[in-house]
Amino acid sequence: MEEKLVETLLRFPTEEHVENVCKLGQGEKTCCYLTTGPNGWSCAKSSSLRQTIDEKVASGTMNAKADNCEGLLGFIIEHQQELVGKKVEYEESMPSYRSAGPFKRMEVKNGNFFIFWDDDGERDNATNVKYLDIT
Repeated sequence: MEEKLVETLLRFPTEEHVENVCKLGQGEKTCCYLTTGPNGWSCAKSSSLRQTIDEKVASGTMNAKADNCEGLLGFIIEHQQELVGKKVEYEESMPSYRSAGPFKRMEVKNGNFFIFWDDDGERDNATNVKYLDIT
């Protein structure tokens, strides 16, 4: 991948992805998380819309019913090698805590998205975000 990952992420999903993976216009085979707005296509899989979309699919009120990929998060995880060594900063305000260091890896486990980095050269630091159970 020659262009910077950030530039690719800003264009996700691409027209090619929408056609080949999201399967636009293919009825029930179309990804239910495919949305559109003033800036073009977007993916609602990891957004606050996910629960509403899931409810509509379950109730049969949507034509698009498929879940065809891991969305933007899956794309990022697939390309995480391009981030290895880049600076990660993590900060909490209550209690006050800050950590920074080179990115090592990310993974999804039991509905949580983890980011790992090395903040002292001896141990990995990690933070997680519960992303599958959006409330």
